[in-house]
Amino acid sequence: MSGIGLISALDVAVSGMFVSQMATQVINHNIANANTPGYSRQFLRIGSQDPLQVTYGSIGRGATSLGVERAQNDFLQQQLVDQSALLGDYTAMDGTLRSVEEVLGGLDNDRIRTAMGEFFEAWQGLSLDTNSDGAREAVVGATANLARQFNQIDSSLAQIERDTRDTFEAYVTDVNAMLNRVADLNGRIVAESAGGHRPNDLMDQRQQVLDALAETTRFTTNERGDGSVDVMIEGRAVVTRSHVNELRVQESTTADGGRVQEAVFGGKNPVVVPFQAGALAGYQRMSNDMVPGIRAQLDELASEIIRRVNDLHESGVTAEGVGVSLFNGNSAATMSINEAVANNNRLVAAGRDGTPGDNTLAKDIANLGATVVDGHDRSLDDMYFTFIGGVANDRGLYDSLLSGQQGIVESARTRLEAEKGVNIDEELANLVIYQRSYEANARVVRAVDEMLATLVGII
Repeated sequence: MSGIGLISALDVAVSGMFVSQMATQVINHNIANANTPGYSRQFLRIGSQDPLQVTYGSIGRGATSLGVERAQNDFLQQQLVDQSALLGDYTAMDGTLRSVEEVLGGLDNDRIRTAMGEFFEAWQGLSLDTNSDGAREAVVGATANLARQFNQIDSSLAQIERDTRDTFEAYVTDVNAMLNRVADLNGRIVAESAGGHRPNDLMDQRQQVLDALAETTRFTTNERGDGSVDVMIEGRAVVTRSHVNELRVQESTTADGGRVQEAVFGGKNPVVVPFQAGALAGYQRMSNDMVPGIRAQLDELASEIIRRVNDLHESGVTAEGVGVSLFNGNSAATMSINEAVANNNRLVAAGRDGTPGDNTLAKDIANLGATVVDGHDRSLDDMYFTFIGGVANDRGLYDSLLSGQQGIVESARTRLEAEKGVNIDEELANLVIYQRSYEANARVVRAVDEMLATLVGII
């Protein structure tokens, strides 16, 4: 009967040898790439050939290869993407707040508090000797130094704000490059898949690009039947097969004069991409909200110092007439000492009635830091500690979040690597299994050959 006999048995054995040989080749490929970054372990899918149907049942026709697959776990892969995005977010926030804290200084050695302390101490010195030119000159110097510290700190914060904006734009450029790389690999994968091949190594290259993208922004993917993947960032499709919706930075001005950066794609009616996690989200939050907010608090403190000191100083009397403004400006950037006072320390008022030894004004200004003046619910010291404490709290929060998130990402990566990584011991064990399988099938071939020889001899 056709299909049954020694020749058929020979075919079955040869199919087993062929499958074992292919499996050995895949194992060798795995071992060779055990240390290749981003490589996913591959395995040969083996199935039985369609059996031969006969009147009394079916007879097996051996094994066949169903293709080489990559070891993947989509759930763990998406978890790693999500957690890596949070890590990128916290890293951006922590790094920027670290720079802010370096500019402001810590609670124990900050520049503003030191300059404020020296300013109030100079007024305390003047209250003890109202006729001293040296005491007045100390007030002038402390006033100029306080204004200079506010100017320099605001300038440094403005630079940090510009740096975060530039970094945000640089990350958008990097994201476009990665999206185009994914689209290019999509095209190559589709072309090879159409030829009946499964381009596992190209898929690994694409996954490497997506892993890098995960640190920049959170996204999801949808794999199509042709092997390509679509990439969505917060629900916005940025890659569809080989097409890319490239992002660009769009800047606008808010009602209060602030600047806001957004990433958009499209032409006449651009689509805004609302980053929620990743380095892009972190730098966008810092440049749009947090650093401008810190500068606004610095401006509020500077303007309150200017206003409260000037209100008192203008009520004083000097040997040259009524008191004048001690400060000019209304913000950290514009704060400066009145040039007239800087050039003539006799314009520094110590009292209110002009009588010799009157130090009431000097004492009031010296105590202004800790005093809650009428119409306000906080002293200047309270405002300062609220400001610097808020920055320190934010810095501590993101430092803690970053530390914890690093452990979470490492755990997620370890779990995924256990699923798709190459285990040398396991590969060597499989190599022995397929080697023995090959030998067993070879023995069947030898046995069939001997049987055929015997049969031919009989004939």
